[in-house]
Amino acid sequence: MVINIQRCPICRTLAVDIGLADDDSGNQIQFDCERCGTYIIGKMAAFRLNSEPAPDYRLSAWIREQNLGGAEPHTLLKENLEQLRQVLPTYSVSGKSIQLLRNLATITHRPGVARLSNLRADIPLAWAEDQPEFEFHIRSLKARGLVEFEVRDTDSNYSISLTPSGWEHVEMGAAAVQQRGFVAMSFAGDMNYAWIDGLRPGIEDAGFEAHRVDSTPHVSQIDQKIVADIKTSLFVVADVTQQRQGVYFEAGLALGLGKTVIWAVRSDELERVHFDTRQFAHIVWNSPEDLRAKLRDVVVAVVGVGPRGFKE
Repeated sequence: MVINIQRCPICRTLAVDIGLADDDSGNQIQFDCERCGTYIIGKMAAFRLNSEPAPDYRLSAWIREQNLGGAEPHTLLKENLEQLRQVLPTYSVSGKSIQLLRNLATITHRPGVARLSNLRADIPLAWAEDQPEFEFHIRSLKARGLVEFEVRDTDSNYSISLTPSGWEHVEMGAAAVQQRGFVAMSFAGDMNYAWIDGLRPGIEDAGFEAHRVDSTPHVSQIDQKIVADIKTSLFVVADVTQQRQGVYFEAGLALGLGKTVIWAVRSDELERVHFDTRQFAHIVWNSPEDLRAKLRDVVVAVVGVGPRGFKE
């Protein structure tokens, strides 16, 4: 393996060690970036990213979170780069603070542990664009009593740990997102097969729980239940087959909450997809078995492998 020092094509700011990945053509390179983490990228995808006017901070944050979750290094190719970026979430200000708190909990593993790191290197933990924005979110968490934070020196090294309130927020508050995918779809009887043999097993094969609003008994108003279920789900799958307005509403709500939304539609209805959402990549399926396999692969590519593990 040949090792060099290069600029990361995603964040562009940190020198990284690189080596050729296991690819016979030699067109894929593995990057070990202090900020983004470890990933594999094709040379054409790297050229595309380097030619853009600004670094893609969302892609950097997504790869870093994949690393934190223990996923294998993701491969970015020219063919899948745009599809991936279309479904990456755009978090609100408060959403970024929640992501930072959740990621800090993942890194520290248990109470009483302080993390020692560098502010410049940890920018992606808050899905932040730069260091000032990252520091804003840390100081916001500190002001709310959720973390203890201290800059250690002039090189931006710092220490941080979650307070008891911070851990409670992760376990029971807004940061308490469950490892599941919420499914928005038509409830018509002739769509049951898509849920039973396609959407549910596809999400489960990726290692996550599959959830519909009718999955568990409840006494809440249905609209309140939908909002609560989407808020506490890791991602949303919106199948727009039969063009139900409720599905578009739930997908829009999820996007507004900064959730990852994966779109799907049966092939005979592709031309009926609403104009406002056509720019999103859709899983186009022909049968439940086709939907299951494609959905599993997209969930793994975009969200990662869930805690239940990957199933062939």
